[in-house]
Amino acid sequence: MQLITNLMCVGDSNIEMEAAQILAREFSQTLVKTIKFRENPKPDELVKQQELVWDKLEQIYLSTKNLTIRLERKQSSPNSSTSANSVNSTA
Repeated sequence: MQLITNLMCVGDSNIEMEAAQILAREFSQTLVKTIKFRENPKPDELVKQQELVWDKLEQIYLSTKNLTIRLERKQSSPNSSTSANSVNSTA
């Protein structure tokens, strides 16, 4: 049985996302899941981002694919909330 490292990174800077990719190279088989929060969010936006991730955390963790998730503000209106606008996966 081969060990697969499930590496998850949650943060608000690109440097953290890059660090996760670099760290993944240290393991023979790795699934990398990065979740990038919006930089400099308002307090209510940060709470919303955390709630979105918490609601999907188990699903993200159990995924058998590499994932890149970026939480961004919706562009439809100035008062809109934060949402996961971008999710990429690779096998």
